[in-house]
Order: sequence, then structure tokens, then C-alpha cells
Amino acid sequence: MKHLFFFVFSIGSALAAMDGQLVRDPAGHVVEADYRASWITDSDLERLAAMPDLQRLDLSHTRITDIGFEHLK
Repeated sequence: MKHLFFFVFSIGSALAAMDGQLVRDPAGHVVEADYRASWITDSDLERLAAMPDLQRLDLSHTRITDIGFEHLK
């Protein structure tokens, strides 16, 4: 479990570095990610898919394509 927490935490840190804002719950899980008008790419969505507690995601005004959204399903 310790390794899983580190993996998810490091993914969250990498995603926050991409001009986004992350909101965490009291347990430290990322529950919201806001990348509005950022340079996030299709390949970055693979990292978001690894966040099982994500409840809200804003990708408006980005260059994400339909191919990128396949990673989230």
C-alpha cells in the first residue's frame, strides 16, 4: 500500500507541474484537477487515468483530442 501511495502522489506532483491545479481530499487523494487553458496533451491523460478518486476534471480550452479521451474511459 505504501508503494501505491507514493506512485499516486508522484503522479499528482507531475500533473500539478503542468500548469494545473489539483484539489486533494483529507486523505491526500486527488479529487479535482483543473487544466483549463493549459498545455496538457493527450499523453498526459494517461496519468490522470491512474487516479481512481478523481471526481471533477476541467479540460476546457485545451488541445485534448478524442484519442486522448480514450485514456480516461
